Amino acid sequence: ADLFLKRVLAVVTLVTVALGVHVLVGSTVLLPRLARTPGDPVATAGLLALWTGTALLYPSIRRLAGTFVDRVVLRRPDYARVRRELDARLSGADGVEAALEATCATLAPALAARELTWRTSGPTDAARRTTATVPVPTAVQPAYLLEVGALAGGRRLLSDDLALLEAAANAAARRIDAVRLGEERVARAAREQELGRLTSEAELRALRAQLNPHFLFNALTTVGYLMQEAPERALVALYRLTDLLRAVLRGTG
Repeated sequence: ADLFLKRVLAVVTLVTVALGVHVLVGSTVLLPRLARTPGDPVATAGLLALWTGTALLYPSIRRLAGTFVDRVVLRRPDYARVRRELDARLSGADGVEAALEATCATLAPALAARELTWRTSGPTDAARRTTATVPVPTAVQPAYLLEVGALAGGRRLLSDDLALLEAAANAAARRIDAVRLGEERVARAAREQELGRLTSEAELRALRAQLNPHFLFNALTTVGYLMQEAPERALVALYRLTDLLRAVLRGTG
Protein backbone atom coordinates (compact mmCIF):
# COMPACT_ATOMS: atom_id res chain seq x y z
CA ALA A 1 0.00 0.00 0.00
CA ASP A 2 2.70 2.50 0.93
CA LEU A 3 4.87 1.61 -2.05
CA PHE A 4 1.88 1.91 -4.40
CA LEU A 5 1.03 5.32 -2.97
CA LYS A 6 4.61 6.53 -3.37
CA ARG A 7 4.84 5.32 -6.98
CA VAL A 8 1.49 6.82 -7.96
CA LEU A 9 2.36 10.15 -6.38
CA ALA A 10 5.77 10.17 -8.08
CA VAL A 11 4.30 9.36 -11.52
CA VAL A 12 1.50 11.94 -11.18
CA THR A 13 4.04 14.58 -10.15
CA LEU A 14 6.29 13.68 -13.08
CA VAL A 15 3.41 13.84 -15.56
CA THR A 16 2.33 17.18 -14.13
CA VAL A 17 5.84 18.61 -14.42
CA ALA A 18 6.23 17.26 -17.95
CA LEU A 19 2.90 18.68 -19.10
CA GLY A 20 3.64 22.00 -17.43
CA VAL A 21 7.00 22.30 -19.12
CA HIS A 22 5.50 21.22 -22.44
CA VAL A 23 2.68 23.76 -22.19
CA LEU A 24 4.83 26.64 -20.96
CA VAL A 25 7.85 26.10 -23.19
CA GLY A 26 7.08 23.60 -25.91
CA SER A 27 3.64 24.84 -26.96
CA THR A 28 4.53 28.52 -26.80
CA VAL A 29 8.05 28.51 -28.24
CA LEU A 30 9.22 25.26 -29.80
CA LEU A 31 6.11 23.87 -31.48
CA PRO A 32 5.24 27.15 -33.27
CA ARG A 33 8.82 27.27 -34.53
CA LEU A 34 8.51 23.72 -35.85
CA ALA A 35 5.22 24.65 -37.49
CA ARG A 36 6.88 27.52 -39.32
CA THR A 37 10.02 25.57 -40.14
CA PRO A 38 9.44 21.79 -40.24
CA GLY A 39 12.52 19.89 -39.15
CA ASP A 40 14.06 22.88 -37.38
CA PRO A 41 17.05 21.29 -35.56
CA VAL A 42 17.02 23.84 -32.73
CA ALA A 43 13.33 23.30 -31.95
CA THR A 44 13.69 19.52 -32.26
CA ALA A 45 16.70 19.49 -29.94
CA GLY A 46 14.84 21.75 -27.49
CA LEU A 47 11.88 19.36 -27.30
CA LEU A 48 14.16 16.37 -26.79
CA ALA A 49 16.03 18.24 -24.08
CA LEU A 50 12.76 19.08 -22.29
CA TRP A 51 11.57 15.48 -22.27
CA THR A 52 15.00 14.16 -21.30
CA GLY A 53 15.19 16.69 -18.48
CA THR A 54 11.80 15.72 -17.09
CA ALA A 55 12.80 12.05 -17.28
CA LEU A 56 16.00 12.76 -15.36
CA LEU A 57 13.94 14.51 -12.69
CA TYR A 58 12.10 11.28 -11.86
CA PRO A 59 14.59 9.97 -9.25
CA SER A 60 14.42 13.25 -7.33
CA ILE A 61 10.63 13.37 -7.65
CA ARG A 62 10.45 9.78 -6.41
CA ARG A 63 12.52 10.59 -3.34
CA LEU A 64 10.41 13.66 -2.58
CA ALA A 65 7.21 11.65 -2.98
CA GLY A 66 8.53 8.99 -0.63
CA THR A 67 9.50 11.58 1.96
CA PHE A 68 6.07 13.24 1.69
CA VAL A 69 4.22 9.95 2.16
CA ASP A 70 6.41 8.90 5.09
CA ARG A 71 6.43 12.22 6.94
CA VAL A 72 2.99 13.69 6.16
CA VAL A 73 0.67 10.86 5.20
CA LEU A 74 1.99 8.00 7.35
CA ARG A 75 3.77 10.17 9.96
CA ARG A 76 6.78 7.91 10.10
CA PRO A 77 10.06 8.91 11.71
CA ASP A 78 13.24 9.18 9.69
CA TYR A 79 14.16 5.52 9.30
CA ALA A 80 17.71 6.38 8.25
CA ARG A 81 18.17 8.23 11.55
CA VAL A 82 16.64 5.26 13.40
CA ARG A 83 19.18 2.93 11.81
CA ARG A 84 22.06 5.24 12.75
CA GLU A 85 20.78 5.39 16.32
CA LEU A 86 20.47 1.61 16.42
CA ASP A 87 24.03 1.17 15.12
CA ALA A 88 25.30 3.53 17.82
CA ARG A 89 23.48 1.61 20.55
CA LEU A 90 24.59 -1.77 19.27
CA SER A 91 28.22 -0.67 19.14
CA GLY A 92 28.05 -0.07 22.90
CA ALA A 93 26.30 -3.37 23.72
CA ASP A 94 28.71 -5.72 25.48
CA GLY A 95 26.44 -8.77 25.65
CA VAL A 96 23.78 -10.69 23.75
CA GLU A 97 20.92 -9.53 25.95
CA ALA A 98 22.16 -5.94 25.84
CA ALA A 99 22.18 -6.00 22.02
CA LEU A 100 18.63 -7.38 21.86
CA GLU A 101 17.35 -4.93 24.46
CA ALA A 102 18.92 -2.01 22.57
CA THR A 103 17.24 -3.19 19.36
CA CYS A 104 13.82 -3.41 20.99
CA ALA A 105 14.20 -0.05 22.75
CA THR A 106 15.13 1.67 19.48
CA LEU A 107 12.46 0.08 17.26
CA ALA A 108 9.45 0.31 19.59
CA PRO A 109 9.00 4.11 19.45
CA ALA A 110 9.91 4.25 15.76
CA LEU A 111 7.13 1.79 14.89
CA ALA A 112 4.70 3.13 17.51
CA ALA A 113 4.55 -0.38 18.95
CA ARG A 114 2.98 -0.79 22.37
CA GLU A 115 5.28 -3.74 22.97
CA LEU A 116 8.37 -5.01 21.16
CA THR A 117 10.17 -7.89 22.81
CA TRP A 118 12.67 -10.62 22.00
CA ARG A 119 12.82 -14.29 22.85
CA THR A 120 14.85 -17.37 22.10
CA SER A 121 13.68 -19.20 19.02
CA GLY A 122 11.77 -22.37 19.85
CA PRO A 123 8.35 -23.68 20.93
CA THR A 124 6.23 -20.88 22.38
CA ASP A 125 2.76 -20.33 23.73
CA ALA A 126 0.42 -20.49 20.72
CA ALA A 127 -2.05 -18.17 22.42
CA ARG A 128 0.39 -15.28 22.27
CA ARG A 129 -0.54 -12.92 19.43
CA THR A 130 1.85 -10.49 17.81
CA THR A 131 1.70 -8.16 14.83
CA ALA A 132 4.93 -9.56 13.36
CA THR A 133 7.75 -11.93 14.27
CA VAL A 134 11.17 -11.29 12.73
CA PRO A 135 14.06 -13.76 13.13
CA VAL A 136 17.51 -12.53 14.19
CA PRO A 137 19.78 -14.49 11.80
CA THR A 138 22.74 -15.26 14.03
CA ALA A 139 25.49 -17.50 12.69
CA VAL A 140 25.23 -20.08 15.50
CA GLN A 141 22.58 -21.23 17.93
CA PRO A 142 20.78 -20.21 20.00
CA ALA A 143 18.75 -18.03 17.62
CA TYR A 144 16.39 -15.26 18.63
CA LEU A 145 13.16 -13.64 17.44
CA LEU A 146 11.88 -10.05 17.60
CA GLU A 147 8.15 -9.90 18.36
CA VAL A 148 6.19 -6.74 17.55
CA GLY A 149 2.98 -6.28 19.51
CA ALA A 150 -0.01 -4.14 18.60
CA LEU A 151 0.72 -0.76 17.05
CA ALA A 152 -0.75 2.48 18.34
CA GLY A 153 -3.75 3.90 16.50
CA GLY A 154 -4.57 0.64 14.76
CA ARG A 155 -1.56 0.95 12.45
CA ARG A 156 -0.28 -1.93 10.40
CA LEU A 157 3.23 -2.80 9.40
CA LEU A 158 3.84 -1.79 5.79
CA SER A 159 6.73 -2.62 3.51
CA ASP A 160 9.13 0.06 4.77
CA ASP A 161 8.36 -0.93 8.37
CA LEU A 162 9.18 -4.55 7.60
CA ALA A 163 12.36 -3.47 5.80
CA LEU A 164 13.40 -1.55 8.92
CA LEU A 165 12.70 -4.59 11.10
CA GLU A 166 14.73 -6.88 8.87
CA ALA A 167 17.64 -4.42 8.72
CA ALA A 168 17.56 -4.04 12.51
CA ALA A 169 17.47 -7.82 12.98
CA ASN A 170 20.49 -8.22 10.69
CA ALA A 171 22.39 -5.49 12.57
CA ALA A 172 21.57 -7.14 15.91
CA ALA A 173 22.68 -10.52 14.55
CA ARG A 174 26.03 -9.10 13.46
CA ARG A 175 26.59 -7.56 16.89
CA ILE A 176 25.57 -10.78 18.67
CA ASP A 177 27.97 -12.80 16.51
CA ALA A 178 30.75 -10.30 17.27
CA VAL A 179 30.03 -10.48 21.02
CA ARG A 180 30.00 -14.28 20.95
CA LEU A 181 33.26 -14.34 19.02
CA GLY A 182 34.85 -12.02 21.59
CA GLU A 183 33.59 -14.15 24.46
CA GLU A 184 34.95 -17.29 22.79
CA ARG A 185 38.35 -15.64 22.37
CA VAL A 186 38.45 -14.59 26.01
CA ALA A 187 37.39 -18.07 27.15
CA ARG A 188 39.99 -19.68 24.88
CA ALA A 189 42.72 -17.40 26.24
CA ALA A 190 41.66 -18.22 29.81
CA ARG A 191 41.73 -21.95 29.05
CA GLU A 192 45.17 -21.66 27.47
CA GLN A 193 46.43 -19.67 30.46
CA GLU A 194 45.03 -22.22 32.90
CA LEU A 195 46.50 -25.07 30.87
CA GLY A 196 49.89 -23.34 30.91
CA ARG A 197 49.66 -22.86 34.69
CA LEU A 198 48.77 -26.52 35.26
CA THR A 199 51.58 -27.62 32.97
CA SER A 200 54.09 -25.46 34.85
CA GLU A 201 52.89 -26.83 38.18
CA ALA A 202 53.14 -30.39 36.92
CA GLU A 203 56.68 -29.78 35.65
CA LEU A 204 57.63 -28.19 38.98
CA ARG A 205 56.22 -31.11 40.94
CA ALA A 206 58.08 -33.54 38.73
CA LEU A 207 61.30 -31.57 39.21
CA ARG A 208 60.83 -31.51 42.99
CA ALA A 209 60.16 -35.24 43.00
CA GLN A 210 63.51 -35.72 41.28
CA LEU A 211 65.52 -33.19 43.27
CA ASN A 212 64.27 -33.76 46.82
CA PRO A 213 65.55 -37.35 47.23
CA HIS A 214 68.99 -36.48 45.81
CA PHE A 215 69.25 -33.37 47.95
CA LEU A 216 68.16 -35.22 51.08
CA PHE A 217 70.59 -38.08 50.48
CA ASN A 218 73.48 -35.70 49.87
CA ALA A 219 72.60 -33.62 52.93
CA LEU A 220 72.41 -36.67 55.21
CA THR A 221 75.70 -37.96 53.85
CA THR A 222 77.30 -34.59 54.56
CA VAL A 223 75.88 -34.53 58.11
CA GLY A 224 77.21 -38.05 58.69
CA TYR A 225 80.67 -36.99 57.49
CA LEU A 226 80.62 -33.90 59.73
CA MET A 227 79.60 -35.98 62.75
CA GLN A 228 82.94 -37.74 62.43
CA GLU A 229 85.13 -34.81 61.47
CA ALA A 230 83.40 -31.74 63.07
CA PRO A 231 80.49 -32.61 65.40
CA GLU A 232 79.69 -28.95 66.11
CA ARG A 233 79.33 -28.18 62.40
CA ALA A 234 77.25 -31.33 61.97
CA LEU A 235 74.77 -30.07 64.58
CA VAL A 236 74.50 -26.68 62.80
CA ALA A 237 74.03 -28.39 59.44
CA LEU A 238 71.34 -30.65 60.88
CA TYR A 239 69.39 -27.65 62.27
CA ARG A 240 69.65 -25.83 58.95
CA LEU A 241 68.46 -28.93 57.07
CA THR A 242 65.51 -29.17 59.47
CA ASP A 243 64.57 -25.51 58.89
CA LEU A 244 64.86 -25.95 55.12
CA LEU A 245 62.69 -29.06 55.03
CA ARG A 246 60.09 -27.38 57.25
CA ALA A 247 59.97 -24.37 54.86
CA VAL A 248 59.63 -26.61 51.82
CA LEU A 249 56.76 -28.57 53.36
CA ARG A 250 55.03 -25.38 54.51
CA GLY A 251 54.97 -23.51 51.17
CA THR A 252 55.56 -23.80 47.45
CA GLY A 253 57.80 -20.76 46.98
